[in-house]
Amino acid sequence: MISKNFTRCIAKISGYPETLQVKKLRSAGLSIREISKKLNRPYSSIRRACKGVEMSKQGLIRYHTEVNGVKRKININPLLSNAKIRIMCNLIFDGSVSKSKEYHYNIMYVNSSIELVNKFIRDMKNVYSVDSSSFEKIKGKNTNYFRVKYCSKEIYDDLLKYVSSYKSPITKLPLELIKNKKEYKLTALRAFWDNEGSVRKDTVLSADLKNQCLIKQLSDLHKEFGISHYISRYWKNGWAYKLILSKNKDNYDKFLKLRLFTDSIATKGAYKGKEKFEILRRLYKK
Repeated sequence: MISKNFTRCIAKISGYPETLQVKKLRSAGLSIREISKKLNRPYSSIRRACKGVEMSKQGLIRYHTEVNGVKRKININPLLSNAKIRIMCNLIFDGSVSKSKEYHYNIMYVNSSIELVNKFIRDMKNVYSVDSSSFEKIKGKNTNYFRVKYCSKEIYDDLLKYVSSYKSPITKLPLELIKNKKEYKLTALRAFWDNEGSVRKDTVLSADLKNQCLIKQLSDLHKEFGISHYISRYWKNGWAYKLILSKNKDNYDKFLKLRLFTDSIATKGAYKGKEKFEILRRLYKK
C-alpha cells in the first residue's frame, strides 16, 4: 500500500494535481493561511507553491475586501455619535481614507500619542465592531509614531458619506456635525487641538492647517464656545494658516475647562513626550 506521505511527495515533485490546485486557489484570491487550512497542508509548503502566482482581477477584489479587509458583514449604524465624529475628525487631521488601484480600501491613523491611537482603536471597535488590520510603531527623526490601519470597503464607503475627501485641500467637517449637538462640535475642537495644536513656553496656543475652508469652519466653532482667536497666513510650500488663541485669562480658563487638549503629547522642544494639557496647566499656574 502506498502511504499518503509518499503520494504527497510525488504530487509535490510532479506539480500535479495539488500544486496546480494551490495556484488556482491563490489566483482566486485566497490567502496562504486559507489554502493551508483548506488543503490541510503546512503553511510553509503552501507559501512556496504560491511564489510568483498572480491573482486574477476578481481574486484581487476578493483578497482586499475579504482577507485584508473584514470578512463578515458590518452592521453600519447610520446615527452619529461622539465616537464616530472623533473617528472622522482624527482621519481629517492626522489620517487617511484611500482606495488603491488594486481595490485595497485603507483607513489609517497616525499619531505620536499611544493614548490617542488606542482611543481611535476603541472608537473603531465601538462604531464598526472591527479590529485593526495592522499596528506599527514607527521610528521618526525626532520622535516615535504609532500607525494603525483598517482595510474595509464598507467602512470606507460609510466614512465617505459624511466627508467627500479626507485629503483634498477643500476637505470640510461634515454638515451633520455642524448642525448637530454642541457636544459633537466640542469633540471636533478637541480632535483639532490634539492632532494639530501646540503650546509654547510663553503659553502661546496655536494650531496649523493648509486647508483654508477647514480653518474657517474651526474658527466659527471657536466663536461658538466664546474662545477669542485670530488667524495668520504664511507661506510654507504653499499657503498655510495658523489659528492663534488670544492670550488672556478668560480665554485660557475656557480652554482648560473644555479640556481641548486630551491625550496629545508634545513631540519636540523642552517638553517633548509630556502631555500638552499638563504643560499648559503648569505654565498657566506660573
